[in-house]
Amino acid sequence: MPKYYLNLKTYRQADTLITNHFARFKQALILLGARQVGKTTLVKRVFSNAKYLLVDERPVKNTLESYDSSLYKLLILSKRSLQSDIHNQNKGSNGLLTAKNTAQPIRIIIDEAHLLSAPGRCVKLIYDVIPNVQLIVTGSNSLHIKNKLAESMAGRAIYYTLYPLTMKEFLVQTELVESPLEFTSPYEFLGEFLPQRAILKDSQPSEALELINFGNFSVRQILEYWLLFGFYPEVTNLSLVQSKIEYLEYLADSAVFKDIIELDLIENRAKAKELLTLLAYQIGNIINYAELSRSLGISIPTVQRYIDIFEKSFIIFRLYPFVGTRRDEIIKSPKVYFWDVGLRNAVIKNFNPLSARNDVGALFENMIIADILKDIAYNQDLTLQTFYWRTKNKSEVDLVLKRQNDLLGVEIKFKKGAFSRAFKNRYPNAETLVFSPKNLFTNWER
Repeated sequence: MPKYYLNLKTYRQADTLITNHFARFKQALILLGARQVGKTTLVKRVFSNAKYLLVDERPVKNTLESYDSSLYKLLILSKRSLQSDIHNQNKGSNGLLTAKNTAQPIRIIIDEAHLLSAPGRCVKLIYDVIPNVQLIVTGSNSLHIKNKLAESMAGRAIYYTLYPLTMKEFLVQTELVESPLEFTSPYEFLGEFLPQRAILKDSQPSEALELINFGNFSVRQILEYWLLFGFYPEVTNLSLVQSKIEYLEYLADSAVFKDIIELDLIENRAKAKELLTLLAYQIGNIINYAELSRSLGISIPTVQRYIDIFEKSFIIFRLYPFVGTRRDEIIKSPKVYFWDVGLRNAVIKNFNPLSARNDVGALFENMIIADILKDIAYNQDLTLQTFYWRTKNKSEVDLVLKRQNDLLGVEIKFKKGAFSRAFKNRYPNAETLVFSPKNLFTNWER
C-alpha cells in the first residue's frame, strides 16, 4: 500500500503528483488553489523537512521583497534556519551551507507567494543564489502568480492545482469507505465509455459500490450533505450544522476576497460581490455579459474582467460549448459553475434542505461537473476535453466529453429525464447516457 494511504484521514488524490514531483522534474513545484483547500497542509505533510517560509508573516515578506541575495542566504541557509534533514551536513567557513558541501537538496516552501509584488523575481533569485534547491511554492491567485512567474521562470516551474475535496476524498477522509478503491467517481464511471466506443450502450452503476457501508448514514443523507455544504476540508471537521454554515459564510464574505482585495485586482468590492451573487443564482446557465452589465451598472469589459478574476482565484469556472459543423450551435458563450457548491450556497445565503429548494437539479449538475474536472486535473488526463452542447433552438446536453474522435454526451439529472434526441441525431456515433444519483449509489432507490 502506498505510504500516502497509511493515514486515510489526510488522503488527497494529488498526493502522488506532489510526492513524486522531484523524482520526475528539476523544476519548481507551484501548487495553486483557492484559500482553505489544504495547500499548506499538503505540502508541509509531504515535504515535512523543508524550510517553511510564510509570506503572510511580515519579516518573511520584507526579506523576500528585498530581492537581496545576501538576505536570502541568511533567511534560508543560516545555521538556525537549516531544515532538519541537512542539519548534520558540513558548513562553509561562514557558517552557511554551500552547493559543494551539500549532499542532499535544499527544500524550501514559500507559502502564499501571490502576496509578493514580484514572485517570479524572488523565485529566480533563490535559484541563482542557492544551488541544489528544490522549491515548493503555493498561491491562491493564478492570475498574479502565473503572470509574474512567467516573466522569470519560463521552463523552470511545473504547475498543479488543489481543489476542495472530491467525492472520493470526502468518503475516505470521513471513513465512510475503507479505501479509495471502494468508490467509483463520476470521472472513473464516465471514462469507461470513451476508450472503447460503441461497446457500452446503457449506463450501469459500478458493482464495487455494492460493497459500500455508510454506517448510520443513508446515501440520500450523504448526497444532501454534499449538495448543501460542499467539500471544503474544514467543513468536514466541524460537527455542528451552524458551525459549517458560519464557516462557509465567512469564506464567501471575507476569505475568498482577501487576496483579490490585497492584490488590488478589483476596485469596486461591492459590485464584485453583487456579480458573484448573480453568478451563484445562474449556475449551469449561459453567461450573458450584457445582461449582467445592465443589472450591475458597470461596463461589459469590467464584468468580463471580474469574472476572469473569480475564475483565476478558483471560485468559479466556465464550461465552453462543443462546436460541431452546424451553424445553429452555440459557439462562444460559456456556462458558469462554482468549484464548491457549499460556497455557492453561502454566497446566496441559502442552506435550506433539498425538499425546500428549487435549485436541486442545478446543484447536482454543478457538483458532478466540478468533481469530473477535479479528477481530470489530478489524473493529468490531457486527452479528455469537456464541453456543453446547445443549439439556438435550445436543444441541450449538460456535458460533452471528447477524447480524440470519441464523444460522450451526458445529461445530468437529479431525477429521471430523457436524453436530447437532437444530439443523438446529429452525432449518431457518440455514446450517450443520463447520469443520476443511481450512477453514484447502486442502492439509491432502496
